[in-house]
Amino acid sequence: MNRLVALAPLLLLAAPSHAAMAQAGAAQPCPITYPQFYAAVRHDDLATCPAELEGPSRFCRLVAGANGQEHVFVFTVEGAQCLLDVRAFTPGSVTLASR
Repeated sequence: MNRLVALAPLLLLAAPSHAAMAQAGAAQPCPITYPQFYAAVRHDDLATCPAELEGPSRFCRLVAGANGQEHVFVFTVEGAQCLLDVRAFTPGSVTLASR
């Protein structure tokens, strides 16, 4: 089994919604850092985050899911570069960075 296929569902479960955490006033844990994600998950860079995930001091990465969906992983720019959120999108609806 592809390492990406095995790891992506675990990452989806590990990332509570950033919006939900902010509303609850909870301390924001760091379920995974970008360096850990980078080493473990095949992904593509996004030029910008999708509109519903945009925000200050963050960047996004795209992962092809085993179920045909595309998953966008959102990380902080500063500090430990923590995973903030993960969302599923319809294939082809997210634009990659130009290379």
